[in-house]
Amino acid sequence: SSREMYSQMLSALEDMDDAGCPGPLQPEMDVFITATDIQGLELPMQLADMAVVEKLHKSVFHLTFAASENDFVPAMNPFLAFAGRATSSFPAAFEPMRLEDSHEVPDAAKFFPAYISAGADYSRRAFGDGGYLNNKPFNHALHEIPHRQSDLPVRRLLMYIEPTPERASGNSTEAPPSAIRNSIEALITLHQYETIREDLREALDRNRLIGRVREITSMVDRDVETWRRAGNTAVPRLDGASYGRRTLADEIHARGPGYAGYHRLKVRAVTDDLADIMGADPSSVEAWRTRTYSEENSSQSESQFLLNFDLGYRQRRVRFLIAKLDEMNVATELRRELNQIARSLADLNLVVKRLKVDTGQIDSAAAVIREAFQRVTIPASSRLEQCLAGHPLKQAFDHYEDYDLVTFPIFYETQVGEAEPVEVFRVSPLDARSLIDELSPSERRRKLAGTALFDFGAFVKREWRENDMLWGRLDGAERIVSSVLPPESPDAARLIRAAHLAILRERFGAQ
Repeated sequence: SSREMYSQMLSALEDMDDAGCPGPLQPEMDVFITATDIQGLELPMQLADMAVVEKLHKSVFHLTFAASENDFVPAMNPFLAFAGRATSSFPAAFEPMRLEDSHEVPDAAKFFPAYISAGADYSRRAFGDGGYLNNKPFNHALHEIPHRQSDLPVRRLLMYIEPTPERASGNSTEAPPSAIRNSIEALITLHQYETIREDLREALDRNRLIGRVREITSMVDRDVETWRRAGNTAVPRLDGASYGRRTLADEIHARGPGYAGYHRLKVRAVTDDLADIMGADPSSVEAWRTRTYSEENSSQSESQFLLNFDLGYRQRRVRFLIAKLDEMNVATELRRELNQIARSLADLNLVVKRLKVDTGQIDSAAAVIREAFQRVTIPASSRLEQCLAGHPLKQAFDHYEDYDLVTFPIFYETQVGEAEPVEVFRVSPLDARSLIDELSPSERRRKLAGTALFDFGAFVKREWRENDMLWGRLDGAERIVSSVLPPESPDAARLIRAAHLAILRERFGAQ
């Protein structure tokens, strides 16, 4: 029963709220729930000579838990149940889910921005399993990494869960499928089975790209210093009002012709960011910008446009200062200050993306966004000035543009975001081997019961569900400990055993 499935999910969420909790286990969290719009959302796409309409079926619901926003309050339980119910709409098991068939959801529109822009009714759309088209979407996690800040230097780990990984069986060619099996594979199975290879390749390619970018940019500090020692005068940092009056000709005269490409790239990147925030067509935002700001007019210069809307530059500058501070290898109050500023800018990025602006009136929409930016960026800049006063980093802050002029075009072109590699680990019954090694030729036992009946076995017996959840905790703990510790650590076995005993005592009581 599809309705009963939704009711059970909602009841479980409400029971979790009633059980009470001492508080959140982490300061922030993002959850991406994929679903498939069966009908598809018709969206225009501009080709060389005309606009055509293409359908978008992939949907993702982005839920946030942070200081500035919390989508996990009790009032949101109906939407959480709807999203969970939609993404579990496996063919032939559960029918697709419509939002209007759930309980009332406050502010549900924020999860459907594309539908709002297209003027489509999202509440009556039928959403099926996200696995139809996007079965293993951890690319969303990769894209969130640049928005994360830590009070200490960190390693970035991406862990993905594979409850029933494919077992290697060689590449020997099998007999052709029968007509019935071919139909089942084409209509159901192949749509659901999607290897994670492409997402893994994206993460690994990103790491290699970061290595190249680091190699290219590692000598920027030395190059800038060499340029200064040759008798070149560094351009002093200007206050906001003075910078806002700078034309591109002024900047080229002060910094050389190479600055022109950097300036124009920033202007166009910020224009694209502004269009993304508004949910507007980039070409219409660009047309508005060219009408409103000019390279030559000092009274309404493109420098003023950057001053008003370039949040990315401010975020890059803070990340640069944090990296410089980490190179000094000292834990100071300054790093916490810089991290708080970085968080305020990251939160601002999320807040403005959820502003309700009229994309038909770009002037007024831009004014709303500019005011939201200024309420945060102006105090953030003042705070930076104060906490860097008298510190060696102040010079790096004052002359950051010399560095950004070289690095931003590289980072923009490569789109790597934060210049930290991501270590990827899998969590599966095959990878956690300390209790039962399913890869051993002599091992006949298998951990999971829910893999029976085409992976629907957990619906059959409560004991099977409890068994599989317990194994998930045990294997997850082992893989987390193994990934956090250095390879071949002598402490691994002891800590894994301690984690296993703690889980078993919690489940069965002290024995």
